[in-house]
Amino acid sequence: MAHLEVIMPDGTRRTHALAHRPVTIGREITCDIHLRQESASRRHARILPVEFGYRVEDLGSVNGTWVNNRRVEAARLRHGDRLIIQDFEALFIDDQPDSTVTLSDVGVHEQFRSRTGTLANLEISQRRLKSLYELTSRLTAVRDVQALLDEALTICFDMLEFERGAIGLCKPARQGIDWRVVRNLRGADGGLTLSRTMLSRALNDGERLIFGGDHADFVVTASMVQSSIQAALCVPLVYENEVLGIIYGDRVTSGRNYADEDSDFLFALASQIAVGLTNARLLDEHKEHIRLENEVALARETQRLLFPKSLPATGRVRCAALNIPGHHVSGDYYDAIRIDAQRFAFLIADVSGKGMAASLLGGSLHGMIQATLPDDGAPSKLLAQWNRFVCSHTDGLRYVTCALAIVDLAASALDLAVAGHPPPLMLIPEGPHCRHLTVDVGLPLGIEADFIYVDTRIELPADGCTLLLYTDGVSEAMNARREEFGLARLDQTARTATDRTPDDLVAAVEAAVSHFAAGCPQHDDITLLAVQLAGAHAPAPFTASTSPESPPVR
Repeated sequence: MAHLEVIMPDGTRRTHALAHRPVTIGREITCDIHLRQESASRRHARILPVEFGYRVEDLGSVNGTWVNNRRVEAARLRHGDRLIIQDFEALFIDDQPDSTVTLSDVGVHEQFRSRTGTLANLEISQRRLKSLYELTSRLTAVRDVQALLDEALTICFDMLEFERGAIGLCKPARQGIDWRVVRNLRGADGGLTLSRTMLSRALNDGERLIFGGDHADFVVTASMVQSSIQAALCVPLVYENEVLGIIYGDRVTSGRNYADEDSDFLFALASQIAVGLTNARLLDEHKEHIRLENEVALARETQRLLFPKSLPATGRVRCAALNIPGHHVSGDYYDAIRIDAQRFAFLIADVSGKGMAASLLGGSLHGMIQATLPDDGAPSKLLAQWNRFVCSHTDGLRYVTCALAIVDLAASALDLAVAGHPPPLMLIPEGPHCRHLTVDVGLPLGIEADFIYVDTRIELPADGCTLLLYTDGVSEAMNARREEFGLARLDQTARTATDRTPDDLVAAVEAAVSHFAAGCPQHDDITLLAVQLAGAHAPAPFTASTSPESPPVR
């Protein structure tokens, strides 16, 4: 039985069956569908059973009744139509549609008159050209596909006196036809049968086919007699040489046959429908693009909030950081946390893959890190804990590389553990000296749940140093010759900024990578964390005000 799927404000749906009697909709309590909003009229609209279906009628409401975004006084409801009355929204569902299309192989050798050519070759009278001009805005302005097709078939019934008709759209990859609108004013069963040959020639060969006519060479075939077809037209919907679908119409009672001009007129009309379909598709694609852009912007803003709002700043520590996503949202993550008065944790991580999925895993890891880093555990113990977390929250196809350094200013040392990540650089002002710290690099997080990580203790130089943590988006940045930036260029760039601030170091590396890539696409996230540590007996310790409050996240 046909019914309305009422869409509630929270997105849930409830069903209202349509019986073989009028169904009233309005604010009056006696209405079959009671609307609570004040903007609805007391008796706003009604749905009537009619021959082979249902019809909606507006009852003189103030704010109108809408079907598929079009205000109507009265309209026949088709399967899938969207009925809107102010905030009330419902889908008309016909559980047993009275309109079906079947294909027949009977009469494979039927004789059709065929016409080909472009719009420039059409033979259309001035009267019909004027009609086409008037119909253009009527069709191309409709943005809802179902409403467009319904309106188009109505025009065909009016202008070409169809008694049965259908419009079908090609399914993706040409896997059949989706019959979106089917009407039968004569048959009690509501359906119609099309010749498979006619359909194939229109879709595959772009032919405009006429069934029945006044030409002497036209022969009335057995299948015409069997299906009671007196005359028929079938043309493809074509837009810029792409066949989008098909229009078919016929007559089963006595009446005039279709002429060549009828075929040309229907083909011209079909071209306007194809433009309308393309406009609707482009609008849908634009809406989807905007929706995705908004979702990405929201994800980017959410991710930005995961990065530290400010970096630790004491008389002996100052930091700078940078994150540039390669694909809108980043799979990289960095953090800098003050554990107590003398100990600080600095880490950098890189989730495998790119984009939204990597960002989501990075966000989950952030929560785990924030919950565990204040503990007194060694870096290796923390990596082991995070590793078990990643293993239990992924399918084995994603992993995370990570480097974690815990600096103890009182002991003038740092403990470092690495999970598949490039070890940090240590820059020493005197020299200038730059070296990659030698550590035992373990497996990335998420590979082996019981993997045991190893700590490496490194003494801090008496005169202080700078740690540079980075992701492989820096070292693997490529130029137009497919050459990587590499560790040698990173070392050379870092040496030039050894005696400068962390901000200078980060800016120098970013500029060097950008110059090297010379406008080539960025294929991976670029993340840097620079930590400058003053020596225990440094004559001029840093001031807290020099530490950036908001590390740049681009």
